[in-house]
Order: sequence, then C-alpha cells, then structure tokens
Amino acid sequence: MKREAVLYQKSKDGKKAFYIDVENAESIHAFLKSDKANLKKFRYTILAPIKTEQKNC
Repeated sequence: MKREAVLYQKSKDGKKAFYIDVENAESIHAFLKSDKANLKKFRYTILAPIKTEQKNC
C-alpha cells in the first residue's frame, strides 16, 4: 500500500526531515496547535535527537 505524506519540519542543513501521513495530518496538526505544551514536547522529542546527532558528527 502506498501512502502520501506532507513535510512538517526539516532540519536547517536539510539532512533530516519529518513527514506526517496525509490521512492523519489534519488531526495531528490540530492536536499540536491545541496546546503549546503539546507542541513543545513534540519539538523536543523530534528535534533534540537531531541536534545531538549533528554535534556528534
């Protein structure tokens, strides 16, 4: 089964990107926008490992 995804966020150097499934994009986006704490946790979970990886290289 093929599925489509939309780009949600990309690292500054362009080496890493985070995509969200098209079917779930609206509900995920609404959830993240519903509370600043949700968005903060999401960014910490997604971006913290990317930053750590870049420092180790």
